[in-house]
Amino acid sequence: MESIAELLHETWLLKDKLLEFPLQIKNQKAQIRKYREELNAKNQEKAMLEAEFKAAIAAEKDPNSGKAAYGNAEARQAELVRRTSQDERYKQITEEVRRAEFQVAEAQEELELLQDQYKSYRYVAQIVTAELNVYALQEEGPEDARYVPTEKGWAVKANGGQPY
Repeated sequence: MESIAELLHETWLLKDKLLEFPLQIKNQKAQIRKYREELNAKNQEKAMLEAEFKAAIAAEKDPNSGKAAYGNAEARQAELVRRTSQDERYKQITEEVRRAEFQVAEAQEELELLQDQYKSYRYVAQIVTAELNVYALQEEGPEDARYVPTEKGWAVKANGGQPY
């Protein structure tokens, strides 16, 4: 069994670590917001580029008949796919969107890890508290002092049952 001094040292370490987590979690959430804003900007840029393609496709006329070159939705969609697959700007922005999505997912995973670690440290702190309570029960005190369980933990029963 560990000594009380060793357990107290553990509690100091646990308290320090527990106090660090809220700021780390806050900073990670801020990072996720930043990454999501970047992702939204990239998605908007991609949508604008697609809109340009769609407008050009819709405006294109068949030189022989003067009618729309792509008369139905399937033909327009097929031409959009063809043009986007050949356009270097579109390929680049699509890759940037993919990287931004990955960045958001990775940051979210990091946040979840921090939150899980915070919960684990809280559980460990409860275990250490319980161990300290066991040590407190084993410690020899004055004849009239005894540790007694209460609804909120442990209390010292002294001087006729009055806790001081």
